[in-house]
Amino acid sequence: EQWYQRRYGDIREFGWRNYYAYDEDRERELLNLLGARHKMARSVGFSSFRDRELRHTMAGSSDNVMSFLTNLHSELQPLVKTELNHFKYAKADDNRHDFSEPSINPGDCHYYARALNERYLVENHTENMFLDMLVVENVLEGMNVFCEDVLKISLVAESPMSGELVNNDLVKVGVFDEKEGLIGYIYLDLLERVNKPARTCLHTITCGTHTQLPVVVLQCGFVRNAQKNTGQFSYPRINLDQLQTLYHEFGHALHAILGRTTYQTTSGTRGPTDFSEIPSMLFENFISHPEVYYSAISPFSVYKESDFKFGTRNLFNTPYTALKTETSILHSLLDQELHSSTLPPSTMKIVEQLQDRYSHLDHMSNTAWHHRFSHLYFYGARYYSYLWSQSIANLIFYNLFHDDPFNERAGEKLKEFLKRGSGTNFRKSLVELVGYEFGEEDMIAALVEPIRVFNNSYLDQQDISKKWW
Repeated sequence: EQWYQRRYGDIREFGWRNYYAYDEDRERELLNLLGARHKMARSVGFSSFRDRELRHTMAGSSDNVMSFLTNLHSELQPLVKTELNHFKYAKADDNRHDFSEPSINPGDCHYYARALNERYLVENHTENMFLDMLVVENVLEGMNVFCEDVLKISLVAESPMSGELVNNDLVKVGVFDEKEGLIGYIYLDLLERVNKPARTCLHTITCGTHTQLPVVVLQCGFVRNAQKNTGQFSYPRINLDQLQTLYHEFGHALHAILGRTTYQTTSGTRGPTDFSEIPSMLFENFISHPEVYYSAISPFSVYKESDFKFGTRNLFNTPYTALKTETSILHSLLDQELHSSTLPPSTMKIVEQLQDRYSHLDHMSNTAWHHRFSHLYFYGARYYSYLWSQSIANLIFYNLFHDDPFNERAGEKLKEFLKRGSGTNFRKSLVELVGYEFGEEDMIAALVEPIRVFNNSYLDQQDISKKWW
């Protein structure tokens, strides 16, 4: 068994090194992309691509982005060290012969994060119970329950016209406001099929303006449950990560459906990335709240709230949230540096320097994880938007919904905010929604404090001298 555990660690490292191996072709393509972006930005009067991308965002400048990321990193350090202490002890426990503090490499990280998270699930709620409830049909009905209670809108499945759908798997959903009637359509394209991209995302067909109804497609790639001896199928069960992702995209969908602006370019998700990600992050907060989860799912389950033990904790808190956040900071900083005014001859030195300074995980020689970091293409100079938006979503949630997630008055304020899009002063709109003027310090606290509370209530109570699987 001792040999097996050590050998398994070698296999993890082998897998990581091979998957993220340095690739000369990928490096050349990345440098070509950076060069083209730099040239384009300079041709229209900007010193760098990031300056061009950030000019109309909430952050406003790369200085503000860098300040937010580096100060957030500083605040996270004690929490990251607490989490890594558990990782290191678990690795030493595997090795049996060596209970000194071993280093945690990136290949170890995912493995021990999963092990710690499984322990947390077992101790705080039975994962099988949750998966029993997470049938996609139930989740969609739960979304409707929440929307009716908080936003006063209903989701109604409708019969499509002949030839309207590209595939019979799609479901046409009309969105109805209790006062205004039909306000838009969401097409649910949730199941995998041949040649369909394996991505979870939202496609905007038409934007919501004062003269047209919005139409969007919510795309997932859930594996269908085939019925034996028939050509029929049923929606599958999904796990907690998929549930969180589905609600994230549903936040985007409602942002697009509720938006009513003069111009399409400022409606719904058509705005600065660090603004348009706020509703999607907010909906992750909603489904993470036990009351929302219970009310949305339990009517369709044999289980009761008393069957679970995590009380008022955030459903998606994990024993490695601080480490995940630190990794997001590293990725965001790399994104900023690669799109700065200095075009690098190679990306490797920048990656190694940033990882040495901003990550507790050592860089592994001859690897280039950033060659597979697709957000450098899709979110060039804007990857920080996830953390930025999550911080503001947390401010909204904890000020308006945490104590009462079904607060109708708060729901009305949120609904009005979503209607405005990004055509107005969105900073002013956010201040009105949150209820006070907030700054960088408040945003950082909104990210760090939930992690600190979780670590204090769970990780700090664990006896890491005990073997736990």
